[in-house]
Order: sequence, then C-alpha cells, then structure tokens
Amino acid sequence: MPITIRITDKEVDAAGVTPEELGTPTTPEAEPKEDEIKIIFGPRFIKVKLNIRKTLDNNIVIYDHPLIDIVLIPSKNKIFTVPKDSANSDSYPSQNRYFNFLDKKGVLVKGTIRSGAILNSLESFYPPNQEVDVLQVILLLTKRFLEKEMEFVNISKNYEENVEDMYVNPDEEDTTELGEVPQKPRKGHVNIYQTAYGILYRV
Repeated sequence: MPITIRITDKEVDAAGVTPEELGTPTTPEAEPKEDEIKIIFGPRFIKVKLNIRKTLDNNIVIYDHPLIDIVLIPSKNKIFTVPKDSANSDSYPSQNRYFNFLDKKGVLVKGTIRSGAILNSLESFYPPNQEVDVLQVILLLTKRFLEKEMEFVNISKNYEENVEDMYVNPDEEDTTELGEVPQKPRKGHVNIYQTAYGILYRV
C-alpha cells in the first residue's frame, strides 16, 4: 500500500532537494497509486514513484535499485543494505556509493559504516534530531541517489551487454570459420611437452 510522509520546509532544506529536482510536479488533490509514495510539503504534496514497502515491524524497504535492497530501521536509527538474490554482479560498489552519498550530505554518524550480520551486507547509523525528521530527509536523499545511480547502472549494464555480444556474435573480421586455421600437433612458441627444470633432477 502507499505510504504518506509529511515533509516540512526544514526537511527540504536539510536534504537540499526541491520538488522540482525530484522531477514530479506538485498536485493538490491526486492520490498516490500502490507503487508510489506520497510526500507532503506543508499544504502541498508531490508524488514520488518508489518500489517501497513497510514491514510488520515498521521498517521501510526500498526495492528500486537493481542490485541492492535498502532497509530503513527507525527503531535502531539504522540504514541497512543487502544484495538482491537476483544480482548478477558485485553489489558492494553500489552500497559504498549510497553510504558515501549520505555521509557527504551529513546524514550519517561518522565512522559507523560497516559490514552487517548478513553476508555482503553494509549498514550505518543516522543520528536523532529534534528539529527535523531525519527519516524523511533520508527518503528524499535516497530518491535523489537512485536517480543518479540508475544512470551509472544503465551505462555499466550496456557495457556488459556489448562485451558479451562481442564474444557471442563477433563481427566477420573477428571470426574464423571452422577449418580456416589448419590444425597442427604443436602450435605457438611454448613447448608444452618439455619437462620442468626442477623435476629433471628429482626423477
């Protein structure tokens, strides 16, 4: 179900993100769909599309990233990231970029970025604040990070697909037909039949 979060000017200033930067126009009455999270700016609200769910223990899980899941644990002031089961490449660079992004924005407690209890997980802690809702700031910054991260992920994915295509479907100039290169008993400059020097004196 959609989650409604109320954002005041303090959270917007703390996150350094405006509705215009999020790329969604403000609307006065529209209700969010199931795959959207409604963020309210004072008397206004904007719709931010996130694949986000709230667990029974009141944690918030964000599934938008193709390699990692982001878990916000308000009861422990913790941010937890874990690789997806379907991830086919190393997820650590993405986790590292995410926490470095939050750290540079001043959201995390310095020195708390560390590995988690789950294999290949990474976690950190955010401080409490009486003036602003830190969780709302983190959600705004996470949305901003995902927008930038997807550009990088798409470039990396396209590169991997191009390399794979180069090996699987090479151009004519990079291929040889079967029999075009004649077979020989020995090829190249390395004599694979030569006995290693050290073994010569042990037999």
